[in-house]
Amino acid sequence: MKIFAMILLTTCSMVFGANEPKFDKFNLFIKLTSNGVMPTSHLIKNVKHLFADNYLVNTSNSVALIDELNGNENILKVEKNYYAGKKLLPEAKLVNTKSEPMLVFSSFNDPKVGRIWSFLDASKNGVSVDKSYITPMGSNKSEIIVAVVDTGVDYNHEDLKDIMWVNKNEIPGNKIDDDNNGYIDDIHG
Repeated sequence: MKIFAMILLTTCSMVFGANEPKFDKFNLFIKLTSNGVMPTSHLIKNVKHLFADNYLVNTSNSVALIDELNGNENILKVEKNYYAGKKLLPEAKLVNTKSEPMLVFSSFNDPKVGRIWSFLDASKNGVSVDKSYITPMGSNKSEIIVAVVDTGVDYNHEDLKDIMWVNKNEIPGNKIDDDNNGYIDDIHG
């Protein structure tokens, strides 16, 4: 009977635990209330300000820190740092159009995604998702800040409109640099 109970317990833990998404046990994202102050805790190793009231907190135990911060009046939201996982890029089909051959990706809803140069030939262009996974997750890494230089974003696009960052220090459409950062009406950037 004991063997049956152990097998049942092991099977249940494997089945129910398999559906839990994998997350970083040493980092949390914390959003403070508008006048909130970052709480102190022996579990917090260091805090990095990201933007506005959003912080990345390095901790010795993210699960214990979530429990400790539960109900804290300074905190609006605590979010685990979930792993997205490695996924294969969708296969492209070459379609001949009247003007030029074009790559078409059935998985994307952007009709011009085939023009992204890094999707055309990773070996020729030097872009490889696989290379980013070569370094083991546990090894030391140096901090890298990435800036994306772009000609613009369609902030009304169905994939972005509900999640676009909004600069609350700007008043839209008044043609004034309200937050004094050198940009007029920079609502989303």
